[in-house]
Amino acid sequence: MVASFKLVSVLALAISAAAVPLEKRYEGPGIILINKGSGPQNLTFYRNAWDGVGTAGPRYGLDHEPNPPTLQPGEEKFVPLDMAFKGRVQRGIDQPATWAEFQISADNANPPPGSKAVPDGNDKAAHGDISVQQGNDGPVTIKSRTTGKVGGFTEDYITGAWDSAIARNDAGLWGVNNSIRLKDGKTALSSTMGNWDMKKNNDTVDWYISKGADKTKFYFHNGLKGPSDKGVDDVSSADNQLEVTFY
Repeated sequence: MVASFKLVSVLALAISAAAVPLEKRYEGPGIILINKGSGPQNLTFYRNAWDGVGTAGPRYGLDHEPNPPTLQPGEEKFVPLDMAFKGRVQRGIDQPATWAEFQISADNANPPPGSKAVPDGNDKAAHGDISVQQGNDGPVTIKSRTTGKVGGFTEDYITGAWDSAIARNDAGLWGVNNSIRLKDGKTALSSTMGNWDMKKNNDTVDWYISKGADKTKFYFHNGLKGPSDKGVDDVSSADNQLEVTFY
């Protein structure tokens, strides 16, 4: 009777384990891209033009890495990157866009771009976070498969947003009209930080706050800090890989 119970228990555990899908494993440093959206995702990697202590100089437009990947719905793809890579991946080449910011290896005195500083800034791990400071064209998450920690958001903040929070063509320095500024044919939320072509939109910041956005999971304004004034939680991975999912 005892032996029979043990056999049933072992079989139950085996069936339970088989029901949990195993994550794919990849060799070398890089980013694991996943498309959980309903259509194809055209994604673009940008290497920073320069890196400083807690800051970086982003590239824009056509100044991106070669061979931008396209993922079909449900597809997963590993993009190998060199250990020195510090930058981001986003949808398309235009702004507004949700940014997955990361560095493959914290190998100098600079803390990860836009995230909590590593105590010594030299732990050789990958670090990343999600930011909508340059706009929001849809949900993105970033995950460490070594720790299971996840940053970013899956909420749709665009649908039903205040009209004043939507990205418009008069938001920039050259604005001449008040038409909605589309991103790949779709409505997006405006920048909360501003850049050469878009002014900072405080109404967009207020919209996130009104929806209860978790300021420890993604950046939506430089001045809004998380618990103990330490900003967005850092997602790190000792295997120099991070998983980035676009919804």
